Amino acid sequence: SEAALGAYREMAAAAIAVGGAGGGVNENVLYYLICLSTTLPVWALEENASRYSAGVLLRDGEGSAVDLAALQATLKPHLNKLTPKLLRACHDPNPQTREQMELLWKSITGGKAEGRNVIRENLKDTIASLCKDATSKLWRSRVGGCGALAEVIVGRSWEELGGGGAVLDEDFVETDAAAGRLLTMWRVTMRALDDVRGSVRESAEALGRALRSLTVRLCDCKTEGVSEKEGSDATATVLTWLLKHGLKQPCAEATQICVSTLLGVVEVARAETIRPVLPPLIGQLICSLSSLEPSVLNYLQLRVGGDGSESGEKLENLRLQLAQSGPIGDALQKCVDVIKFSTLKTKKEVVTELGAALRSSVGAVSRCAVADTVNTLVTSSPEAFKSVELGNPSCVKLLRALYFASEKERGTAARDKIVFALGNLAGLAPEGAVRVLIGKLCDNYERACGGNGSLVGRRASSAAVAAIASRSPVCFGDGGRRDIFAKRVLPLAFLGRFDEDEGVSKSWKKVWEEGGGEYNRVHRVDEARLGVKLEEKILEWIVQGVVDGLNDVSWSLRRSACLAVRALAGSQGVLGGSRVNNRERRARRARCEARLVKRLVEGVGGRLWNGKGTLVEALADMIVVVGEEGEGDVGGSLVTFYCDEGVVVG
Repeated sequence: SEAALGAYREMAAAAIAVGGAGGGVNENVLYYLICLSTTLPVWALEENASRYSAGVLLRDGEGSAVDLAALQATLKPHLNKLTPKLLRACHDPNPQTREQMELLWKSITGGKAEGRNVIRENLKDTIASLCKDATSKLWRSRVGGCGALAEVIVGRSWEELGGGGAVLDEDFVETDAAAGRLLTMWRVTMRALDDVRGSVRESAEALGRALRSLTVRLCDCKTEGVSEKEGSDATATVLTWLLKHGLKQPCAEATQICVSTLLGVVEVARAETIRPVLPPLIGQLICSLSSLEPSVLNYLQLRVGGDGSESGEKLENLRLQLAQSGPIGDALQKCVDVIKFSTLKTKKEVVTELGAALRSSVGAVSRCAVADTVNTLVTSSPEAFKSVELGNPSCVKLLRALYFASEKERGTAARDKIVFALGNLAGLAPEGAVRVLIGKLCDNYERACGGNGSLVGRRASSAAVAAIASRSPVCFGDGGRRDIFAKRVLPLAFLGRFDEDEGVSKSWKKVWEEGGGEYNRVHRVDEARLGVKLEEKILEWIVQGVVDGLNDVSWSLRRSACLAVRALAGSQGVLGGSRVNNRERRARRARCEARLVKRLVEGVGGRLWNGKGTLVEALADMIVVVGEEGEGDVGGSLVTFYCDEGVVVG
């Protein structure tokens, strides 16, 4: 039958492995195996036992019958070569062949505890031979090799695998050491999980589970029989290989078993052990949050909830909570807690890794994880973002990456997390880099206000500036040589307060209040000439911003500029409020009023645009202000100034 032929084939292979005098088949071993594998009931009958038993058939040279115990003793010197062959045959894909070889294995070794002793005595040779079988060209050998390997590695110790130290570079693997043997089994498992045969993949999955259990146990110093040195060596070896090769497997099943093993190792490993590989470990855990998230959650949020809807926001919050409370989130939190006890070099490498993870991540969950990590580091390890190096490029790159991530993020909760981290990081980043970023944010906002602009861009830009102003208001104290905050940012914030979108308007109000308040506190100079209000201190630049807004092609920006003029001319505004006695301040206001009136009069003509009525209202308010100013003792000079500017008010 096929089963008998398969059993004979396996026994012949075992006899070939033992080898004869000429290097071929050892006929005696083959005969012994055949006799020990007899399972038919007919050979157990009393009348046949005396004539056809194995002891009678295999008589020695003197004609004496050979006892079965003698056969086992004869085969014992060859067990180191027979064991891997028989174990592989015991896991043959054919169930009948497997049954025959299991009975043969019990006949030779006695089974159970005795069989385990035989495996332990020949463990190293057995693992080496089974690894070769697991990568054989014959699919039956691959199935049997993976199955047998999954059985023999259960419960093994570091010393049984060969002992030795850790292997941090697989190019210098010591094959006789436990680390080299462990890595060999991992490579064999990864290859088998990507096999073309389904039966091989099923056997490889069992091997992967057994290997994961073995690896986690070897890394756990709390396990009985595992010393601190052995646990540290095993952890360093496995984490290095998993981060360098294991998590980059093309096969999804292989990647999943590697991630599962990584989480198990991080859970049981000591902080001192994971510290050397902390930066790449954090980066891989962050990327794994999105790669292992069910894609159906993202589909539901985009298709069912929609952008900006209440159901979409609830589903987004649920996604973030699931990621944070899952096993990957717990492992990431443990690694983040270890950062504050690491060296400064390691902390800076973590910052670099966070920037790379943020740029390469494909999911909102990973980007939020980066933001949470940045928030934690800003509080626990602020020195990681500070450097004596020119510009601290890692921190600057991370700052820019956070903004780009917030600009592309569609979910409200995720965008808020990223913007919050951006605001915290701005307080530790180089001041010049923060000023450059804020300037680009203002440019992006004005560009987004155009006809082809997007509301998302306006919200992202304004929210980023607002986060910096609220979380790191000290940045607004120094505008650099160009005084960017007085000449560019705060005037735009004054206009942005009147944006038609409520969210954008609130963001710019926060910039004006928080950032403007810090600027006003720092620049308390010459208040007799410039006044105490922020609007009056930067009045010329606000007027310049209003004029630029009125000249812009964007209707929304024109409307905001007109509303800003009405705010200046109102009873609480600088121009329409209480009068001042200082002639220099009054002349300064007069120049600004004249410039505004001139531009508003010019804007009355021309084509109609949506919101042009606010321009007429702003002009009317300014005429009232000019008329009130003209009634005073400086009225003549004001009228003369308006006439010189070519403004006719009737």
